[in-house]
Amino acid sequence: GSATTICSDKTGTLTTGKMSVVGMMGGGEVLRNTAKASEFLTRQVRQLWAEAMVVNTSFKSDVELDASGGIKKYAGNDTECALLFISDRMLVADGSKDGYRGVRAKHPIDDPKRSTISFSSDRKRMSTMVA
Repeated sequence: GSATTICSDKTGTLTTGKMSVVGMMGGGEVLRNTAKASEFLTRQVRQLWAEAMVVNTSFKSDVELDASGGIKKYAGNDTECALLFISDRMLVADGSKDGYRGVRAKHPIDDPKRSTISFSSDRKRMSTMVA
């Protein structure tokens, strides 16, 4: 899986101090929240989508959640943290107990089947390959 386009603006970042995902597009539909994603996408597609977002983030980015599952603290890249948070909510909604951390455990940074090329301003992207 991969993200071909990430469109973002800073709306919300200045007022709340945290970037968030407010919509996703899949199968020609704009999905405004995880409930809409649950209605439109099959569980298998939601899982694949969430796992792809997690695998394509840096291990330097992390989201600390409070007891109710809300955002307590972002660490690392704000865009990646927003993707981790929405992935976590999608995975938990589908019954995962470990959320995005379970995906990271399944695909650890030192897995020989995984290769990451860090973001560079020359390439204008980062890349993650998982076999």
